[in-house]
Amino acid sequence: MARQDRHRATLELGDEELRALLAGVGELAEREIQAARGGPIFSEPPSAERLARLFGDRRALPLEGEPLADLLHACGQVLAAGRRTGPGFVGYVHSPPSPIGVAADLLASAADQNVTSWRSAPAATEVERVTVRWLGALVGFAEEAAGIMLSGGSAANLTALLIALRAGTERDIDRRLLRIYASEEAHFSRVSRHSRG
Repeated sequence: MARQDRHRATLELGDEELRALLAGVGELAEREIQAARGGPIFSEPPSAERLARLFGDRRALPLEGEPLADLLHACGQVLAAGRRTGPGFVGYVHSPPSPIGVAADLLASAADQNVTSWRSAPAATEVERVTVRWLGALVGFAEEAAGIMLSGGSAANLTALLIALRAGTERDIDRRLLRIYASEEAHFSRVSRHSRG
């Protein structure tokens, strides 16, 4: 690829290329969902050597793209080499993917919403508010209860600690004097190096 062509390169796809990409990715996603329903957690024992063979020499940034078929084939190999969830898998809190969740992730990514405030994403923010209200009702919280969606347990724990700090301390308290007590079963994100003795 000539230097001037590289500067004009784009991630935009034509209509046919876009349809082919989405169809191929859809097939891979369906394969992963089916594998999670009944397949083994690993298609074969994981090893650094297998991954090295799979990825080959990828230290240098490629200057040219690959045909879509080759890219989808490589993605399929990477997915097969990874860890899959299963119906009984609850490690890391992740349950097996639901087809509805996979489709919702695709739509959320395509919508590209920045849910930092109502102004930047009014519809997505309202979806979050309604969902939080539904979840609150499901577990018996009062109707006026509120909350936000977070990326996972670690972010939720950090947010909860910040809220507790703001709600339970004076504004100008020396935070170095504060302590958190937790059992051995506490989520690892809350256990600091100081608490391990």
